[in-house]
Amino acid sequence: MFFCTVLVISSDNWIKQNAVENFKEYKIVGRITVKALDSTGRESPYLIVKQKKEYISEIIWYNANVGDSIYKERDTDTVKIIKRDTVVTITAEEYQRHLDSTFAAN
Repeated sequence: MFFCTVLVISSDNWIKQNAVENFKEYKIVGRITVKALDSTGRESPYLIVKQKKEYISEIIWYNANVGDSIYKERDTDTVKIIKRDTVVTITAEEYQRHLDSTFAAN
């Protein structure tokens, strides 16, 4: 039973669906003070916002810079990265396409 559960959980479809649900539930609001990759293992992208380390998706990390503000309320489908002269909006649909292309490449 455990082995079957591991197979289901490790499948690409389950990972992608879980990631999109987490994207919708996630909340992050504030000014970005640090943008880095975690050097302990997978080099996961993270931001420091309000003195808290926030692990984020690569699509957000690529669009965000130190000094930008980031706005994502829980149970919403969009992340807004507010820059000096523009606002970058990333939707759950765009995140899904990013995941599709990432898993297709593997």
